[in-house]
Amino acid sequence: MNGQARKSPDEIRTLLEGPVTSIPTSFLANGDIDWDGVANIIEVGLKGGSSVILLTAGDSQFFCLSEDEIAELTRFTIDRTAGRALTVA
Repeated sequence: MNGQARKSPDEIRTLLEGPVTSIPTSFLANGDIDWDGVANIIEVGLKGGSSVILLTAGDSQFFCLSEDEIAELTRFTIDRTAGRALTVA
């Protein structure tokens, strides 16, 4: 867990108030995940005051990703958020 302590349910409830950034997965023309695009969405959300970065089956296009890509996207999102917001996947 990147050395970060787990949050209590009360801490999570507090973080779920306010802006939430739901990540729509960006793709390159060849169908690969656009990592720079995903990073940009995360940064824009954080700069806008979001306290939650959210990966959902709908916005994150999980239906067209392999299990390995879903795991890679989740790890990338956690690493990029770097404890600056709660990551929900």
